[in-house]
Order: sequence, then C-alpha cells, then structure tokens
Amino acid sequence: PQTLKITGEGLEARVYPDIEVVAGEVTLLRSVPAAGAATPLPMFRIISPRPGTRTSRDRVNVAIHTDPDNKVFINGEETHVYKTGISVLDNVPIEPGQNRFELAVETPAGFRISRIRWVERTPPEPLPILPALPLQIEEESLQPRSDLLVQAGDQIPVRFKGSPGHDADFRIGRRTRWQPMTELPAEEQRGIRGIYSGVYVVQPGDAFEEEELTIRLRRSREVQGATRSPSRLQAAAGGKITTLSACVPMVAEVTADAADLRVGLGEVRLGGPILSTVPKGTRLELTGKVGRNWRVRLSETVEAWVSEWAVRVLPPGTPPARDFLTSFTVSGDEKYDMLSIPYSQRVPFRIRPVPEPNRLEIDLYGVTANTTWITIQEKAEGIKRVDWEQVEKDLYRLTVDLNYPQLWGYDATAENNVLRVRIKRPPELAAPPQSPVAGLTIAVEAGHGGPRNLGAVGLSGSREKDVNYGTATRLVALLEAAGAEVVMMRRGDETISLGDRIKRAVEGEADILISIHANAAGSSGGYLRVSGVSTYYKYTPWRPLADRLYQRLLEIGLNPWNVIGSFNYRPCLVTEMPAVLVELAFMSHPGDEELLVDPDFQQKMAEAIFRGLEDYLEEQRSG
Repeated sequence: PQTLKITGEGLEARVYPDIEVVAGEVTLLRSVPAAGAATPLPMFRIISPRPGTRTSRDRVNVAIHTDPDNKVFINGEETHVYKTGISVLDNVPIEPGQNRFELAVETPAGFRISRIRWVERTPPEPLPILPALPLQIEEESLQPRSDLLVQAGDQIPVRFKGSPGHDADFRIGRRTRWQPMTELPAEEQRGIRGIYSGVYVVQPGDAFEEEELTIRLRRSREVQGATRSPSRLQAAAGGKITTLSACVPMVAEVTADAADLRVGLGEVRLGGPILSTVPKGTRLELTGKVGRNWRVRLSETVEAWVSEWAVRVLPPGTPPARDFLTSFTVSGDEKYDMLSIPYSQRVPFRIRPVPEPNRLEIDLYGVTANTTWITIQEKAEGIKRVDWEQVEKDLYRLTVDLNYPQLWGYDATAENNVLRVRIKRPPELAAPPQSPVAGLTIAVEAGHGGPRNLGAVGLSGSREKDVNYGTATRLVALLEAAGAEVVMMRRGDETISLGDRIKRAVEGEADILISIHANAAGSSGGYLRVSGVSTYYKYTPWRPLADRLYQRLLEIGLNPWNVIGSFNYRPCLVTEMPAVLVELAFMSHPGDEELLVDPDFQQKMAEAIFRGLEDYLEEQRSG
C-alpha cells in the first residue's frame, strides 16, 4: 500500500498512469495550481544509478535524460542540461551503507518531478585469495590451456592459482622429472597470493606425444592449521604437449586468398601487430603451434604466427620454400613503377614503407642472393635506385629508393612464379587557383551501418552510424564541389563488410582513403572523463595526412585526444593509397555528443576534414 499526503492551499493531486514505478524508488510530484490547465508529463529517464545499485566503490556517476528546456537537480544542486537533454554529475561521493539520491526535473512552467533512488555502498570485495588450508587448486587457472606443438629449445610457461604458502612443481607425462615452481610475490599480482609459476625448456631428447602436464601442490611444513587437509594435490592442465621432429620439416601452404603473419599471440581488440600479409599459395615452414595458431619460421631471427584456418599442412617430407634470386626487372607504365621478381617457389615476403628517405624495403624470406643481373627500364621514372642485400641467412632485402618525397601507395601480387610489386606514382595535382583535390578520387567511409551495426550509442540514444554518415555525406558534397571524384564505401544505411568496403576503394582506384567514425569510452571513471578528436594511421608515410586532418579539427573547438600510429583498423591497413581514420569525438561524452548530433557542427567537421586534406595536398603541390 502507498500513501500520498498533499498539503498546501490551491494544490491538487493527479494520477499519471505513465509514471514508471520501480521497486525501491519514490516519485514525488510538485503539481501546478488547481485552476491551471492540465500539465504534460515531462520526460524523466534516470540512466544512472540504476534501481537497487550496490557497489563497493566510494563514488557513483549520475546521468539523467529529460527534455532540453528542463532543469535538472541532483541532491538539490542544479546541473547543466545539454542540448540533447542529458545531464550528468560524475564521481559523487557515497558513504558505507545506504545513500539517498534525490533526482529532480523541473519544467519551465515550474512543474517538478522528484525521484528518490537509493545506492548501497558495500564493503570492498575481498581479494580472491584461496585459504592456505585445506589445499586447493583453481582448475580454471591452469596453464597451458591450449594444445602445444613444440621443438627443442622452446620454453613452455606453466602457471596456476592455489592455496598460498606451499610448495609446487610440475612434470610433462611420466618421463620427465618434477620441475620446481615458485610462488610469485603478491605485490606483482595485484595483492593476490597463491599464484605459482614455472617454465620448462624442451630438451633435444624429449619425445612428447599428446602428453599431459601435471601440476602438484604439496603442503608446506611452515603452514600450520587445525584444518584437516591432504598433504598434496595434483591437477592436469587443459593443453596437451607434442614435440615436432627436428629431422622432418613441417610445411604448410596458404589456402586463404591472403593470410596475415602476426608478430605475436597477444590478444587486443583489433588484433595484434601484422608483420606481413601473404597471398594464396605461399609456402610456410612451421615450427610449433599454440592452440589454433601455427608458428612460422621466416629466417634465423624472424618468426611469425598464422591462423590454422588460413593454411593446410602439406605431407611429411615436403621441403620448405627456398630460392636463389639471380635477376629482377624494374619497369613502368603511365601510373605505376613495377618490380618483377621471378621465383621458383612461393616464399613469404614483407614490404615495409620507409618515409625518410622515401623508399620501400622488400624482404624475401628463404631466399639467398645469386644476383648478377638487374634490368631497370627507362619507363621506371619514379624509381631512383634499387639495391640488394643479404641481411642474414634466408633473408634477402631489396631497397627501392623513389624519386618523389611522398609515397602514394603500392601493392604486391604473385602469379606465374613472379612476385610483382607495383608502386603508384604521385597523381598530377591541379594547378592553382583550383583546389588540389580537383581531379583526384577520394574514398570516404562512413563507419558502421545497417540495422544491427549501430556503432556507439550516446546517452541520449543517438547512433554513431548516423553521425558518421551525416558527416561523410557533407564531406562528399565539398569534395565533389571542388572537382574530386568520390567513392562512397558505405552507401546509405546498408550492411556491408569491411572487406567489401575496401574492395570498393581499391577497385575505384582511389588516391586517398578517409574513414569517419566517432569514439566511445566506458563510464566507470565518469561520463566527462574522456573527450576529444583523434586521427589514426597504420604506416608511417601516412602520418602527415593524419596530422593535417587533426590540426584542422582542433580549430573548430574539439578537444585534443591525439594522433595515433600503427593502428590495426582494416581500412587503415590498405597499402594501395594513403589511408587514415578520423574519430570525430566521443559519443559517450555528453558535451561531445551534443556537437556530434548537431547538423551544423557536422558541416563544420566535414569542412575541417576537407581543409586538412587540402593542406596535405598543397604541401605535395608546392613541394
């Protein structure tokens, strides 16, 4: 039962069936005078804290969504209301136990709704430390978790969490001795005791065949207690261990259209650093496996990792790809300079752009120099010089110095036993007073799109895909008005993969690619913690373009975030043209969101990107 007591002359009570009633929440209405007209109910949505919030943190963030003309009060303090109707108060201190929050919305006519919401601050969660006794091993902590294929000299890291203060060791199968483990200092493990670590170095004589790795925890005499406990516990790690024969090489062939050779197995959101992308048919020498990833030997000092789905293992006895490079040819046509490198086997390779001086380094793995013949044709007008070097055994490097200061793109194809590297020459830029974009083809990507790929969603419910498209279409209009051709990588609100977007840009022979997104961050540190614009590139030669766009976007009042390199977003990985990503601002920041959804400000952002592109091209034109 609920009781509503109304006092005061000239006031009346009204029932609003649209008011949401939440357990543990009290809603108070301050009504208008009885003689007044019926008052429409204002929008009042509490985003945070949610009903029944319990937290061990000493602060909470408050966010409310209402009509933009309303006032918002949090515990009696009026807070700013953005044009989107969002109002926030970050990092409000709370005391242990129940904390009362009075959240109020008031219309311009003076109609007020107040809601009381309670937040309970609980004691800090205890550190997840197992008791010293009885002995316990946390089985989900056992490592290695994945099956391993290893060779002599490989190190196998072993780790688990168990009762602290005891002795631990491990062994592989039943033929190896127990190997010691050490309990790591708690200060290195965020205060958690009982983390044990060890390592096994595979020996030349080891012959493991899907062997289990067994971990043993033995009770220490120094740990006293009346609790009855076994003197030792054993558990098996999830990964089985097998040794590869050093006598029979293991070789795989790339079956995917292209396979990424990754530097390591680190898990990050957009994938770890990519050493190279190699085409279908490339032969790879395998030296180990962790889970679903093969380790690849490229040379004596260089290794990489490739996903098992991208390759097929060839029959035992298949020799690794090896070749001698005797000659190559440098030629050209109207748009490209080309290196044609004959090879009898599909060896892996890597192409690395170097900006100062402007050059490409082409590394061929498994190749030994036998070079006595280099043909450089007159049509190769963009190439200044080509040198070769045997960097180490099985690593042959070609250095291609270019005649112009800025790289405009390259690609590599392998067919008919020839590796062909095409290097795009600088486009002919329009003379002043025309814009330098005139006559160029610019690829523009509006990030996300379709009914399911909304991108980030702002506090007011605005969608990143709409912000991106609104800004992109305004940029397209500016480009076309200046005489540029445009390739729209996303047309309307279509669902299209990143691969197909890139395909549109490449097949459209774009000279430059600009991807437009908006950023987002978590709210645990506050809604106002992260704000601002940023630009991203993968390859160092593209940084000047990212810099020019960034500087122009700062001029329109966006907060600085930074220019970030070595970024793994797929459209940034294209090599056929300079490619950059613009993250306009943060959808998660109410001030940024207020700007991002404003059509007039979307026009300003498009103009800033356009001016930054002109700045970049003007440097090329005047240089």
